[in-house]
Amino acid sequence: MKGYNIPFSLILLWTIFLWNAAAIRTKDKIYVNIKGQKACFRRLNSTHQIGCSSEMKGNVGVVHYVKEKSDSQWILKDGPHAPYVMLIEAANFNLQNITELIDSGRVNGILVIDANGASQLPPEGFSADKSCPNDGYGLYWNNTMYKNCRSVQWNPPGSGMMFQDFSIPIFLLDSPKEVEYIIEKCYERYNNPENNTGLQYPLCAAELKDYMNAAKDSMTCMRRSSHMTSLTTSMMHYCDPLSNNNVIGFVNPKSVDDQLAEKSVIIAGSRMDYMNMFENVNNSADNPITSIVALLSAAEAIGRFKEDFINSQENKTILFAFFQGEAFDYIGSSRMVYDMEVGSFPTSFRKTGGLSYSRALQKIGLNHLSHFLEVNQLGYRENEAENVWLHTDPMSYNSNISTEIDGLVKKIKKIGEQLNVTVMEPNTSRPLPPSSAQRFLRETALPTVMLTNHEKEFTNIYYNSMFDLGELIGVDYIPGGDVENLTLSKQVLLLTNISTVLAQTLFELGTGQKGSHIKANSSIVAELLYCYIRNSSCSIFHSVITSDYVKSFEKFPEMNLYTGVRGNTSPLTLITEKLLAYFLGDKLNVTDRKSCTKQSNGIVKANWMQGRDRQGLCVIAPTYLTDAISPAFIIDDYDWLSGKYSTWTESIWDNDAMSVRVFLVPSNKLQAVTLFLGVLILCLSMVIVYFLNNRAEVIFPTTSAFPAHDG
Repeated sequence: MKGYNIPFSLILLWTIFLWNAAAIRTKDKIYVNIKGQKACFRRLNSTHQIGCSSEMKGNVGVVHYVKEKSDSQWILKDGPHAPYVMLIEAANFNLQNITELIDSGRVNGILVIDANGASQLPPEGFSADKSCPNDGYGLYWNNTMYKNCRSVQWNPPGSGMMFQDFSIPIFLLDSPKEVEYIIEKCYERYNNPENNTGLQYPLCAAELKDYMNAAKDSMTCMRRSSHMTSLTTSMMHYCDPLSNNNVIGFVNPKSVDDQLAEKSVIIAGSRMDYMNMFENVNNSADNPITSIVALLSAAEAIGRFKEDFINSQENKTILFAFFQGEAFDYIGSSRMVYDMEVGSFPTSFRKTGGLSYSRALQKIGLNHLSHFLEVNQLGYRENEAENVWLHTDPMSYNSNISTEIDGLVKKIKKIGEQLNVTVMEPNTSRPLPPSSAQRFLRETALPTVMLTNHEKEFTNIYYNSMFDLGELIGVDYIPGGDVENLTLSKQVLLLTNISTVLAQTLFELGTGQKGSHIKANSSIVAELLYCYIRNSSCSIFHSVITSDYVKSFEKFPEMNLYTGVRGNTSPLTLITEKLLAYFLGDKLNVTDRKSCTKQSNGIVKANWMQGRDRQGLCVIAPTYLTDAISPAFIIDDYDWLSGKYSTWTESIWDNDAMSVRVFLVPSNKLQAVTLFLGVLILCLSMVIVYFLNNRAEVIFPTTSAFPAHDG
């Protein structure tokens, strides 16, 4: 008997192995994974949670395609196979439709088909932001005349969809081939009702999974994340603060040995980020890319004449500032104001690897600020006049700086006239639009203007949404990255003129001299627009980074403008700082990277770049990264409900948390029969094994010994 136990065990193990191998192949045949998907995920603030989350193992429902509004009635009333996963066109994706379907209790998930061009966008506009963006954290948060956009509703299409807490997973599908597969091979073949009658099983279903670990609000989440469990003595992590880095650069910076006079620092600013419901959706052409490009182009024009600032008797400093996290209640600008108030701006920056550069820059406080010039949303639109609107703060006119504001406005309008740029001024009783400058004005009186493309409500009807496409502002162009044809487009010409107006204004404010010789470069404007909107793996971006980073940018052809979480210096931040250094810095005759690194001295930072010719280039420039994390997360015992600072966090999720897959689901009867047969086969197998085990000596008799031979 013992002799047969080992072979029998091997046979049993081999059978199990083959069974498992077959199961893996069967599983692959059952499910079709949808790879071109981007999830709606969860974020939290001091009072609530927003976004989406599935059940831990995912949400399952029968796929139903909603082409028209009337198609949703099948899900709401007629369909016999609830719960459903709804497949919906981008043009029909709005808060009213989604809320109605979710509230019915018959929808278990939503798949949104990404728009393939402007023709598929909602014609009435769409914005996931509020109609009054950032209102609770801006200058007018407690002003009875201006708060809640009582004077001007800046973003009429804003439904606040971004700030809803959805109880189901929602995904954006950006692969046309996969969308076609779901429609034709899944919905049309198995689910499409005939004569308003549902088809019989099997039906095509989808499993949507994006389980989020965080819940309730930021205060609760951060407390749980810092709690050490008694059983594991480890830290459980549930969420991270939204944060990144501001990018700053100086013209004529002052060292700690220099005198920094009051009202001697002029800020030229722009926001760097936007908000979106879905992960890694990067359509943000007008907001904020046009303003980023305008400010960089102005810096490039100023950088060619920076010696004039140093030699001027005015002795002014220009501070170029690109703020991160502005879409989420002014994270970056709030942090800069806070640092100025506590005497720690600019803060020190720790290089990768732990090497800390001790800055020799003079600390800047709010009392040192002279003017604030901001650019915001400068996209060109065919149905709009090519006017540039110059916004100011009406409350500032009631202070002792009203004369300075008038002087600044007149200066800009005069420069515009000389350049044939129509600079218009709205009624001075109209409030300042949502802007980074508002956080500064909350704490100090400061002559401030904002250059933008709208008088009242935004001309961008897709503000902070996945529909803010380049083609809507004339940046729909040029296979292969050739930007020569773009340099004469209306968008590039408009942005070049605005950059020139900004640069000449900064020059006159900083030196006291006429700046008519300063011109922005339209070729650089065109190239920057192309790179930020269409393809980050482009020539000018490659020229300001090292070869180590080139492959990284090739993996991400679109620039991600979401601010991200703590510890994340995004490619956007990196490339913008390097471009600013390239435009403001000095090119040295240094031929190797090691020697270049030694050129940093606390005032300027050394940057080793590839250069236009890819032969290597050493640039030293007073450009830096500073913290863009809300003061709420660094102040001890901060009052989370005070509403003074942003408290946004992002939920943690597992590496395999996000997935979409479709499969055929049989009827309940067939599932029951399958289960019954499976149990029956299992029972029969156990009986057979038991019988074979008890009768093994009879079924497998031992061989008798051979008889001995006579000698």
